[in-house]
Amino acid sequence: MNDGVAGWWAKAQSSMDKAARLLKWKWHEDAIFYAQQAAERGLKALLLQREDTIIKTHDLPFLAKRVGAPATILTLCKELSPVYMESRYPTTAHEWREYTREEAESDLRRAQEILLWIKKNL
Repeated sequence: MNDGVAGWWAKAQSSMDKAARLLKWKWHEDAIFYAQQAAERGLKALLLQREDTIIKTHDLPFLAKRVGAPATILTLCKELSPVYMESRYPTTAHEWREYTREEAESDLRRAQEILLWIKKNL
């Protein structure tokens, strides 16, 4: 694993650790955001390894397709991807999305499954 790939992978792991800590503190929207970031950074590590490039996007399904992820991982990416925007910006009615503990736990599990697949393929 070259330094660039290792750096992205370390950031992915760090984001997942932050997500878990934030969940314990009941900061659900922040936990969900870091779970999404963990998956994104992990996918970018794999993309860098395979194509020697980084694409500036937060679109997890796009990245998953680009690295040839199987359908199960693509589905997880489709479910997790929207939280990047939803956890950071209000709706058109200027309302902030509130997340439950169950939603946060589900998103962390999604991110963990994505990272496990990436680790096997790095």
